[in-house]
Amino acid sequence: MTERVSLQLSDELEAPPETVWAALTDAATARAALPDGDNPAANEATPAADGGNPAVSLFEADESGVEERTLDPGDALTVALSLAPGTGTDVNVDAPFETAVRVEEARYPTLVVNGKGETADESASFDALAGVELSETDAGTEVTWAAEAEIEGALAAAGPTAVTPVIAHVAIRFFDDLERLLREAEHAGGDGESG
Repeated sequence: MTERVSLQLSDELEAPPETVWAALTDAATARAALPDGDNPAANEATPAADGGNPAVSLFEADESGVEERTLDPGDALTVALSLAPGTGTDVNVDAPFETAVRVEEARYPTLVVNGKGETADESASFDALAGVELSETDAGTEVTWAAEAEIEGALAAAGPTAVTPVIAHVAIRFFDDLERLLREAEHAGGDGESG
């Protein structure tokens, strides 16, 4: 059985759009912000030289260093993505999804990615297209995120009404963690501005 899910949300981050863009399009920083349930370290690719926050080394890099780390259309990465819902939902999928993420479009201020994920036991899967649009606000950056996904297995059995809030929670956690990484980078001496 296959079901379709669509959702859109927005969040405001206290950082300039260019800084948010640099973090979103940096594989290491974006990976570090992804929720991975019991193993946050599994999503840390190319960590900072000191093993810490990858956003710090991103903002300390010169322009060519930033360009080397920037995701471009066609680039792909694999992440373990947790959709563990916690309590209060009918979604019963605690296993992480091995997820292949491919950048479809990366043209400031728009980022579009395709993500395909499946649990190790193949009991649940998804195929999603998600887009992020950034716009400047007085307080920093408004991030508008929209996604459409086909869900199968245990996710489809739970239904779109149960799955949609879980996906929204994952997206909100991602942007909260991204903002936390940016704040930590700023306090660690990174100037919060790339290149």
